Amino acid sequence: RGHGLRGWILCGVGLGWALLSKGPVALLHILPVPLLAPWWMRDGRPARWRGWYAGLALAFLIGVTLVLAWAIPAGLAGGQAYRDAIFLRQTADRMVAGAAHGRPLWWYLPVVPLLLVPWVLWPSAWRAVATVRRLTAESGTRLCLIWGAVVFTAFVLISGKQAHYLLPVLPALALLWDRGWAAAGEDGANHSLALPAGFLALAGIAAAVAPHLPGLERQVPWIGAVRPGPAVLLVVAAGAVVILGRRLAPGRLPVLVTATGLVLSALLHLAVMPALRPNFDVTPLALELRAYQERGYAIAHLGKYNAQWHFAARMTEPFAVVADSAEADSWMEEHPRHVIIRYARAAQAAAREAGGERCSPFRDRWVCLAVGGSAKEP
Repeated sequence: RGHGLRGWILCGVGLGWALLSKGPVALLHILPVPLLAPWWMRDGRPARWRGWYAGLALAFLIGVTLVLAWAIPAGLAGGQAYRDAIFLRQTADRMVAGAAHGRPLWWYLPVVPLLLVPWVLWPSAWRAVATVRRLTAESGTRLCLIWGAVVFTAFVLISGKQAHYLLPVLPALALLWDRGWAAAGEDGANHSLALPAGFLALAGIAAAVAPHLPGLERQVPWIGAVRPGPAVLLVVAAGAVVILGRRLAPGRLPVLVTATGLVLSALLHLAVMPALRPNFDVTPLALELRAYQERGYAIAHLGKYNAQWHFAARMTEPFAVVADSAEADSWMEEHPRHVIIRYARAAQAAAREAGGERCSPFRDRWVCLAVGGSAKEP
């Protein structure tokens, strides 16, 4: 705004980078605000909205051109399957029922409060939110409402749902809260940090106790490797929050609440990182698969394959991709020296290990290798 053609060109370049990094979903985060500018923009309105939307169209054209400059050569070089993946399936699979990460409409209801911890537990934060209702005539408030509400509604309606999809909306909520905090003032406010501190303490106690609960390790195999040290530090941090909350001036408390969230995230990460690392580190198994491939074993992948093993081990020879167990059995008969990769839940993995396959943790599942030939080790 206020920079004419240069501003729209910069907007187009930014839109292009957003599309390259996140795909078409970036349009959902960016376009609602300029498209609905006549509703939220009260100050500095353009002389003619026709010029505004012409500039927006130019920015859109620049962004799409930047993407196509990469996508068309990449699609031609990558083949039909790759073209389908980058032009169609990447976004379409998340929009239809039963597709990638498909979840019910209500799924975000319990997720959003967790994303907003510790702010959602602080009474002063709720007071600031209530104050925002009196500020809806302001341009900045309306901009943030459009930014947050349109994107959140769209993600609720889309079948594919993940908690991190909502992270780009958090800045809009932070700006709204900050405006409400400034307008609410400090008179009569409840600045108690007892609930945020209590959540810290409960999280620490839960992380410290969970590895010792009987039977839980059968349901969550990695829970036994959770570190107790960071969990104990969470309890100590809870006490520090209570003490500092009583000594700091009200105007400094938002900084303390922000620090509380950072401490919670960092210490929980340190507690569970050693436990989860084997589930998410694909490099050891990828190198093992490369060793098999270098020794002449044919390798097949059961189900959709996203080249995760190839990327980690920098392999260049493709895997065969088989659709189901029947096709996998036929493929193994045709390739006596073979390795087939398939995935299983915990109970299935135990049965497959009993049948001679080697299984290891992979994300929330197990990955199993069925090896045929003269040797079982690469």
